[in-house]
Amino acid sequence: MAAVPPVNVDQSFSRLNLNPFVAYTLDHADALDAENIGQFSNWQANPSAAPVNLGFSEYEVWIRIRFEASDALEGATLALPYPLLEDLTVYHDDGQGNMSKLLRFGYLGPDQHDNRFPVIDLPATLADGGTIYISAKSSTSLQLPLELWQPDRFIANERTQVMIWGSYLGLLAALLVYNFFLLLSTVDRQYLFYVLYLGSIIGAMLPISGLDKVYLWPGDPQYSITLLTVATLSSCIFGLMFARALLFENAIPVAINRTFRLLMGTAALLLVVTLIWPELGARFAGICSGIAMLFVIYAGAYALQQGVIVARYFMAAWLLFCGGLALYLLSVFGVVASTDISSHALQFGSAAEVLLLSFALAYRIKEDRRRRMKALEQRHQMAEKMKAVELQALERATRDPVTSVANEFPLIDRMQALMRSKHAEDNVFAVLYFRLPQCRGAIFSLGRSVAESLFRMVVAEANDYLQTARNTVRLERDRTGLVCVPEFGSVVCLVRSGQGDAGVQHTADALRARLSRAYEVDGISIHTDAFCGIAFYPTDCDAPLNLLQRAGSACESGMMHGDPITVYHSSIEQSGRRRLQLIASLAEALESQEISVVLQPQVDILTYQVIGAEVLARWHSPRHGDVPPDEFVKLAESANLIDKLTLLIIDLSFGCIQQINKRTPGFNISINISVHNLTRPGFAAHIVSRAREEAIDLSQVTFEVTESTLIENMSSVLQNLNHLVQHGARLSLDDFGTGYSSFSYLSQLPIHELKVDREFVKRMREAENDASIIATIMKLAKTLQLETVVEGIEDSDTLEQIARLGADRVQGYYFGKPMTLERFLQSASRPVWVSGLAKSPAALFDKQQKFLR
Repeated sequence: MAAVPPVNVDQSFSRLNLNPFVAYTLDHADALDAENIGQFSNWQANPSAAPVNLGFSEYEVWIRIRFEASDALEGATLALPYPLLEDLTVYHDDGQGNMSKLLRFGYLGPDQHDNRFPVIDLPATLADGGTIYISAKSSTSLQLPLELWQPDRFIANERTQVMIWGSYLGLLAALLVYNFFLLLSTVDRQYLFYVLYLGSIIGAMLPISGLDKVYLWPGDPQYSITLLTVATLSSCIFGLMFARALLFENAIPVAINRTFRLLMGTAALLLVVTLIWPELGARFAGICSGIAMLFVIYAGAYALQQGVIVARYFMAAWLLFCGGLALYLLSVFGVVASTDISSHALQFGSAAEVLLLSFALAYRIKEDRRRRMKALEQRHQMAEKMKAVELQALERATRDPVTSVANEFPLIDRMQALMRSKHAEDNVFAVLYFRLPQCRGAIFSLGRSVAESLFRMVVAEANDYLQTARNTVRLERDRTGLVCVPEFGSVVCLVRSGQGDAGVQHTADALRARLSRAYEVDGISIHTDAFCGIAFYPTDCDAPLNLLQRAGSACESGMMHGDPITVYHSSIEQSGRRRLQLIASLAEALESQEISVVLQPQVDILTYQVIGAEVLARWHSPRHGDVPPDEFVKLAESANLIDKLTLLIIDLSFGCIQQINKRTPGFNISINISVHNLTRPGFAAHIVSRAREEAIDLSQVTFEVTESTLIENMSSVLQNLNHLVQHGARLSLDDFGTGYSSFSYLSQLPIHELKVDREFVKRMREAENDASIIATIMKLAKTLQLETVVEGIEDSDTLEQIARLGADRVQGYYFGKPMTLERFLQSASRPVWVSGLAKSPAALFDKQQKFLR
């Protein structure tokens, strides 16, 4: 028997805590009822002033409170402020053997509909003393806080409590609405999870506060228990989702992510169980919430350690909530005493949590906006960069990389615009295509940097002149350029031809004259010679690209035939087709040995003995017939076949030397080589290697190089020339006098002889100046200790005059046309018969010496 004192109520009381006066017992055998509870004596005293807290108990509990007689008990109110009680019955024993039921609160429906929890108006008979018995059951936490109130004070206190709960739930509802509108505007899953989490918290607080019994379902407390369990599990699920999305926006560790999924799956499973067996799910809902609470704290600490700034707000919010939830759950499970602080801990903790989480989301909004603005700015910058890159790419695609002037694309666009123009003066124009071969040649001799500087000067010169011409067409409206560069070394402009072809011809002549001059580049004087091709619209063509091509074909035809200005005509196109066909056939000819050599004798001027021969290439094509050497050599140079051609001729020449040496040793063979060959590194070394393989003495070989080309390419070919000379070869400067070189270059070149061009010899008898030029070349050669070879000797008078001027060797049709090796071997062993010569060789020699002196 517990010694529990009776309640002695003072007249001045307003509220009295009845917990210290409570005796209770658990009906394990389900044997107690209203009939025998008065005889039960095995009561247990409540150890403290805290309410009786039995945690989750499946048994019915009985409470006994004894009251001493007091007038203050008349009209007093007994309250049990714990809304989660499911089944509660209150009895009054007046001590005379009379037991009466004061209240039934439970499944059969409450006797009162306007209270959040059981409230009992004590009977007047209790003023004479008596005992109150209370039986209660609950599938959730079983707590029985008991209070005695003066009626007016209870009503005032209840109004205050309802106002507090209303303010709290109103705060949650306001945050729910606010974040719901944020969700609609941002469509962010974080806001979705937070809104669902807030809704779950509100759902859990309604049964805890008891307001659901007042406003939602006053008839059945089981709805409150189900709502509490469902809302608790829902808040667990959505809280975990929200925590994961907020803390780990980008990458989430695998172990943490798996734990999140495990806890959410467990809560979802318990939620299904709760809907089927409500009394089973309530207990496990609290356990699951506790575990989730601890794990979320760990996840927040991990995110904070990883530098997630929003984790600061999250940890502060969650620790406050978890602290309140932990204190509330401990009181629910009966670990700590149920007090006002523990009863309202969840209320205050959750309020602080949702406020801080709102701050966290506000910070996230700010960060997201900042990131989006930064991303937009970066995207804008990227778009600007892409636009700049596109403009730069377009600029590169439409500009010549060396001179930065327009290439053929703006030219084609401008021609199309002129062709579409309604103005008559725009409908007739000409394309002037200028090509300067020296610009390309300078690449091999002086390097690309010098060649590009030279070409920029040429383009600037052309553009400056065209600015003053009245009939030129501006290629681009927003630029001052009047020329375009379709390829390196070529300049193109448009000229209106409405006033007739004379204006076009005048512009072409004047511009060609401006471009054909000497340019000073890095201290080097380089002379250019411009060739021009002209095509008219619409006479020659009505398609822009074809018109440009035909102007280029006319220019190339002029270069091949030595014509400074060439107007397009139909035969040029035929020549162009032939050129392409010849290039294709030449590549095959080099493989099929269609190329052969002939020899033209060289005669000593004093003895009239054949002492050497010049090797000349011949091409007899089964398809094209005999192709002139000048034509197929130039084709080989332009088609990059000159190396194969030259090496083939050298091999054939070495074979001739071997055959000649068998008959008459000591003959000298002259072989023409191209400067394009000499610009190739190791070309001379290859010749030397071939000579060793064929046992050829290079002292029997003279390599002839054209003078004009040599001077332009001297710096590049000098190394190869020196290599040949060092191994015994002789060098001849071919066609001397036809180029623009300075005589001062002769002292720098490792040459052994000068070869006078046949054009001087041909005009010598008609023009006194040409004879003077030859005489000057002879004296210069003697001064430099160089031998001279004169070609083009076709009669005895010319021979006598050349002999008198002091030549060393001569060659020409007078001594023999180019012949095969077999015929040369037959004629070379016999003295040359010179008919009609007025003087003997000895007399001519005396005159040479006198002339030279």
